[in-house]
Amino acid sequence: MIVAITNICILMGKQYKLYLYNLKRILLFTLIVGVFWEYITPLYYSSSVSDPWDVVAYMFGGVLYWIASTVKK
Repeated sequence: MIVAITNICILMGKQYKLYLYNLKRILLFTLIVGVFWEYITPLYYSSSVSDPWDVVAYMFGGVLYWIASTVKK
């Protein structure tokens, strides 16, 4: 859902050049977000813990979003 919510915010802000539409951009975005949440956030939020599999899950979710958004109806 992070990619879908981000794209909605991008469209609402009329920042069309930032739109996440291809797999490379989606994977890069989810990797950056995942690394931040899993490795930077625990440095300042004591109840947060790191889990490298969560980064994989974020990226897998991004792949599913890409697949769902490219399916021809």
